Amino acid sequence: MSEENAVDRRKLLRRAGTVAAGVGAAGVASAIAASPASAAAGEALVQGSNETAGVANSINSTASSTLTLSNSGSGAPLTLPAKAWPSGLADGSIVFDSGQGLNYAWGGNGSQAAVYDSSWVPIVVPTPPLRVLVTFTSPAQMGLASGYSMSGGKINPKNSATVPDMLVDLSWALDPATDLSGTAVQFNLTAFSAAAGWVAAWDEGPWPSNSNINTPGNNTAIANFCQVAVGSDGKIRFKMNRPTALIIDILGFVAWPGNFTTGDAAAKAPAAAQKVTKTLAGIRNSAKLPRR
Repeated sequence: MSEENAVDRRKLLRRAGTVAAGVGAAGVASAIAASPASAAAGEALVQGSNETAGVANSINSTASSTLTLSNSGSGAPLTLPAKAWPSGLADGSIVFDSGQGLNYAWGGNGSQAAVYDSSWVPIVVPTPPLRVLVTFTSPAQMGLASGYSMSGGKINPKNSATVPDMLVDLSWALDPATDLSGTAVQFNLTAFSAAAGWVAAWDEGPWPSNSNINTPGNNTAIANFCQVAVGSDGKIRFKMNRPTALIIDILGFVAWPGNFTTGDAAAKAPAAAQKVTKTLAGIRNSAKLPRR
């Protein structure tokens, strides 16, 4: 075929694609049944045809509907190669960043946001109820707590906005060597104090001025369900403004399967937590659940 005839043939294909653009994908497929052609470098590929594209070619759709890319037969799938995030991307651009994470551009200025699939989504994992903290029994059950002082069965506040009054270590269940962002623990918090006050729980850093439960005073016990993010060290922090007695009953975790500890790390679990540890290890090792 001469170069002149090849050019004319591409023009005919483009014209056919333009005519078929408004009749939907089925119309395009039936309207164009030509053998493969090659678009000129830098020009748009012909809608509905098989073409060999170069690195400068683009795909345009004159239809207002969503453009769909698919393969027929045993053709190779569309592949996005790893590439550092470039500057100046238009909204909707999709590219792998240097860490192999899929990202898209948004906000009109090339702002970067991650694209998450189901393997990134934390799951709620209910566990057998596990009492990990009781301050007012004799002896007190404080196996997971540290960094506290106590008198009369109550945790004493340290009167510091930057230092937690007590830490609870959950690294027997969650592995700090993994990315714990997005993980949380679910528990029932029971508290009482002689004077009205509050108890706050959070992940890490200075106390964020929150509260999880307000105690009415007169040593009247009150309980509340809490979901608290876990710090990157696998711990949660507590603060109170009155000497306060506490009970913590863990009910579950919010995490992805790879966050849960196994093997030697799980051996740090208190004896009462072995059933919980076994549950979490089974979830982590399940081949049916997604991995990040």
